[in-house]
Amino acid sequence: MRFLVDAQLPPALARMLAAKGFKAEHVYDVELGEAEDNRIWAYAKQADAIIIIWLKLLCFAGRSCSKGVLLINSRIPCTDVMMSAVFRRPLNKVKLALSAFEKLGMIETIDGVVTIPKWSKHQSLDKIEKEQDLERLVY
Repeated sequence: MRFLVDAQLPPALARMLAAKGFKAEHVYDVELGEAEDNRIWAYAKQADAIIIIWLKLLCFAGRSCSKGVLLINSRIPCTDVMMSAVFRRPLNKVKLALSAFEKLGMIETIDGVVTIPKWSKHQSLDKIEKEQDLERLVY
């Protein structure tokens, strides 16, 4: 498993991950510290780094409008098999990523449902809730 640590996170995180046995690089280590996101994405995709799965998890959770809980709809949790299909990544890599994310406290699995703790840290919940309220008023 390989991690690419983004610029807003400290380089020490990459060193800590490496000390725990993971392959990890910080964007500054690979001369992408000041690069635009599309260059970082291209690098990560080329290397099939775990950041892709993390970013896809964040995007998926954001689309489901469930405050960090990964759901297919209001009652069906998204499984690792579903994530593999949606993210177009091999199931073994998704399982490995989920395991690493859980060990690092990036996700929690509660009764088989994957959640992203401190979801509001990753999203502007006030803005999202205002938009949802406005949509309800319009329709």
